[in-house]
Parts: sequence; structure tokens; C-alpha cells
Amino acid sequence: MAIPFISLADTFDQWRTKTNINYAAVGDIEGLTTPVTTDVISALNDLNQNLLKDLIDDTTPELGGNLSLNSKDIEGVGNINITGNITGTIVVGGDLSGTVDNAQVSTNTAGVVGTSVGGDVSGTVGDIQIISNVVGINELNVSDGTTGQVLSRNGSGNLAFIDVVSDPTMGGDLSGVASAAQIISNVVGINELNVSDGTTGQLLSRNASGNLEFIDAPVGGGSGGTAVFVEDLFTGNGSSTTFTLSTEVLDSKTILVSVSGVIQPTSSYTLPTTTSIDFTSSPPANNSSIRVLHLGTTTLVADDSVTNSKLADDSVDGTKIALGSDAVGDIMFYNGTDWVRLAKGTAGQTLKMNAGATAPEWAN
Repeated sequence: MAIPFISLADTFDQWRTKTNINYAAVGDIEGLTTPVTTDVISALNDLNQNLLKDLIDDTTPELGGNLSLNSKDIEGVGNINITGNITGTIVVGGDLSGTVDNAQVSTNTAGVVGTSVGGDVSGTVGDIQIISNVVGINELNVSDGTTGQVLSRNGSGNLAFIDVVSDPTMGGDLSGVASAAQIISNVVGINELNVSDGTTGQLLSRNASGNLEFIDAPVGGGSGGTAVFVEDLFTGNGSSTTFTLSTEVLDSKTILVSVSGVIQPTSSYTLPTTTSIDFTSSPPANNSSIRVLHLGTTTLVADDSVTNSKLADDSVDGTKIALGSDAVGDIMFYNGTDWVRLAKGTAGQTLKMNAGATAPEWAN
């Protein structure tokens, strides 16, 4: 209980009440001493102040006015409970610096570096390691799925369980399903090949390193001579299949055909005529470049252009000779212009020279 402060302004009843309270707190007044002798009121107040040097003497102390610390500290262990406002600046200490309204944690005072950790992790706070085989579905931020499903990232950027398609349908440049995927016709061009693009007229070739590369078309017509191979260039439109050639072709193996830089097998085209090529099974795509290079390995022999010197001796037999209406027993003779047929005679006739001695004839 607080010791009441006695004032000259107190009434008699107030003075009597406070005096009785002080007596109950400090004992009989005759056992007390005070150096104050000016008047009774001052002496009693001096006794109140000097007798209560420690607040522990009063379990419920109360201030009669403002508490001045007189540059001293309030120390001890316990709590200070205040109802109301605190004004002024309160400096904090310990692991904090600054004031209450701007407290800062002091450097290197917070943390538990070196402390061992447990549970699903091992190591120390400064080097935590997740233990093997402890992260399961419960530890992941994902709703549980069903047997056979797999984890996938959904459109929202979150993990989700999805069904697995065992043989999905292909798309893009492929058709069919995963187990039997097929490259769609006319989708493989220069961009799809592992080769640097060339220039117009170059051919795709295998180099010494086993890689594809574009090379210039070879120039040459055989031993002892030179010639530039003839080429035909076309542009596909996605529907046209037949194109006209500038030079006759007798055999599909005597031309080199490429579509958008990709060499075509001879099975991909036919030769309806000696001056046309047809891609019936697969029309070249729109804007695709079609190149037909005439290799010159087989040429068409012009009429009346084979001379005697080009024929080997004894190389022409009867299967290569036709005189017209050929029959058994016919005789061939030269009439001064060409070789002609003399039909066989009849039984008993003999062969003789005619009257002009210019051709054989039969005589009875």
C-alpha cells in the first residue's frame, strides 16, 4: 500500500486518516527519528520518504507525483505494465540498437548457425540437406492423383497429375501414332536437313567427312572433252505434276532430279514422253524449286548419223535386216542404190543374170 503524502491543505479528517495509514505502515511514531524539526507535517513527510528506501517495502507503491530517475536506471527481472502513452525517446539495448520506434537488430546477433537440424533434413542450419527418399506426394504442393498418372506442369504453372497416353497421335510434320510415326510428304526441305544452304544450281553431296553439303554442278562431257550439263528449273504450285523438259530423256537414270534441294529417287517420278517428267504420286509443294539435271550419259542418236566406222565387224546379223515381206528362200542383192529382196523362184527354176546384166533373175 502506498504511503500517503500529508499536506497543510489537508482537512483534519484527511490528516487523521493519512496519519493512521502511515502509522499502520511504519509503526509507532515514538520509535522514529527525523532531522526535520520545523513543523510536524514536514517531519512526517520526511519519515515517509526516508523509511521507504526500497520499493520492496511496499507491495503496492503509488506515486504522488512524477517519477524522476535522476540519471539512474530501472533494473531487475520482470515486466513493466503501463496503461497510457509513453512520450519521449526510449533507447533499446541488448541485441537491438536505436529507439523503440526505429529498433535495429545488431549485426551477428540473430541466427542459429551451427545448430544441428533433424526430421526430414540433416546437417546444420547453415548447411541443411533434405534426406533421401523423404519427399513424397504429401510434401509436394499437388493434389494426389490415381495409379499410373504422372506429374506434369499445367497451364497455370502448377504441378498436376495427368493420364499418360501410351501411343499418342502425332502432329506437325508427322502423321500416325508414336509407335508408327510417318514423315508427311514434302515437308523435309533444306531447313530440316543438317546442311548449310547452298546457292541456286548447286547439288547436295556427301563430303569426305560423311556429312551433307552443297556443291557446284560438275562440268564435263567425258574423256578428252568438256561440256556444261543441261538443266531444267521449275517452281511447284502444289497441284501441277507434269513438267516439260528441254532435252530428250531416254532413261530416268540419265537425269538427276531434286525438289527444294532434296535429291529424288527415280521411283518418285516417271517419264511419260522423252521430253516430260511427271510427279503423279506427290505433286511438288507450292513455291518448291524443282531442278532436273541432264547427266548426258545416254543420248538420242540422230537419224542417219551412225557411220560404218561406228559398227564393229560382224556385229550385224539377220535379225537386224528387214527388206519387207521377208520369206523363206528370198535372196538379197544390191541394185546399185540399196539392198533389195529377190523373192524365191519355183521348183526347177535357175538363177541367171538379166539381159542388161544389172540384176539376178529366175529362169525356167
